[in-house]
Amino acid sequence: AGNLAAGYLLILVDARGHGESGKPHRTAAYGGATHAADVLAILDNLRLESAHLWGHSLGGNVALSLARMAPHRVERLVITGYSPFPAADDEATEMAAWASDLQGGISGFVSGYEARHGELPADARARWLENDGAALAACVAAMIAEADGRHLPHLPHIASPTLYLVGSEEPFVAEAER
Repeated sequence: AGNLAAGYLLILVDARGHGESGKPHRTAAYGGATHAADVLAILDNLRLESAHLWGHSLGGNVALSLARMAPHRVERLVITGYSPFPAADDEATEMAAWASDLQGGISGFVSGYEARHGELPADARARWLENDGAALAACVAAMIAEADGRHLPHLPHIASPTLYLVGSEEPFVAEAER
């Protein structure tokens, strides 16, 4: 199989509102175009003309946004755990549940997630609990606001070779197959 790091320079981005990146509490500070601009700034800072992008979940939105905004900067795309299609009922319900859970802060979010999906592994649970609940709530609100527009009209115009991986249990399998 091989090691991805053996053939590529890996740049792992903590998206705005996550990890070590800034955590604004305003919904307007988030969204596909804003996150994509952050990735472009990283590429510029590293003096990289283009890159292969792998976007998972929110990162899928970011990667597709970047491919639309700056196609010459994107060599290839891999999208996982994300749907560019209008929100499926299950996905919309999950996003609404996240927003509701976040009313109880980050511990409310983790508890609600575990109630619906089962207990997280201890290390993942600890990482999740370190997040800023208000920043995550703002990010989720931006995702909900963007969910109905998605990238559908732009998909035929994305020139980069793209691999779209969907798990059989994802809420948007039917849209992906169609």
